[in-house]
Amino acid sequence: MPPNTEKKKIKCQGECKRELIETNFYKSNSPLFNNNHRVNICKKCINKMINVDDINSVYSVLQALDIPFLYEYWDRCVNGSRDTFGAYITQANSLNQFKGLRWKDSIFDSSVKISNDAEKTNNIKKDKIKEEVIYSEDWRGSYTASDFNYLETYYKDLTTDFKIVTRNHKDYARKIAKASLAMDRAYDDMINGMQGSDTRYKNLKDTFDQLSKSAQFAEDKRGANEVGLGCFGVTFDKVEKRKWIPKHDPINKDDYDKMLDAFSTINKSL
Repeated sequence: MPPNTEKKKIKCQGECKRELIETNFYKSNSPLFNNNHRVNICKKCINKMINVDDINSVYSVLQALDIPFLYEYWDRCVNGSRDTFGAYITQANSLNQFKGLRWKDSIFDSSVKISNDAEKTNNIKKDKIKEEVIYSEDWRGSYTASDFNYLETYYKDLTTDFKIVTRNHKDYARKIAKASLAMDRAYDDMINGMQGSDTRYKNLKDTFDQLSKSAQFAEDKRGANEVGLGCFGVTFDKVEKRKWIPKHDPINKDDYDKMLDAFSTINKSL
């Protein structure tokens, strides 16, 4: 049989909503698009969102794609003869200077230059450039060693705080850990005054809250799936929140109990 030469198709999540072959989508090394390493909005829809004379529109799109804005390389593309944004994306996906960098690593100042020598790189931490990004089957994405440490620790804490047994709950726990990591990064960007980070943080927080609610990992669900009473603290908490009231089952009295009741009645009559 002849080899299958049919190119993979992707559904655009932008304005057109069309299914197009993958060459109609920009490549991306961001872990946000690790399934096929393609941005999920087609080139045509992205180009409609960009006006190279309005740099804020460029910032907004790059932030959504989690691609850093590096002034030195953007300036080269503006002064070139090719499509400015397309040329910039090509550089972002091919040059070592972009490796491991994300939107939060953007450089907007024309006085800062990126060197080929990592030791001379200004305003970018060397460990961010050198830290290797590795794909994990368990986490279904590409992350650095520090990212993995955050995710594994968060997941372990969830399994300690809640009874996570089913495959469904384990899946939710991992998604919640990933959402927490993304939200933590957005929060750092927000307190550092990065443009648009407040909106990104809010959206990630809404996602985190919705995942927690769907998985019933909220505080009022803690221990709800436990078998047995667990401890008096859990029982008291349920009673106080009117979530559990024990049924009273009267005990059948034997002859001794009846005699004690009779003596009590006589004593009160004296």
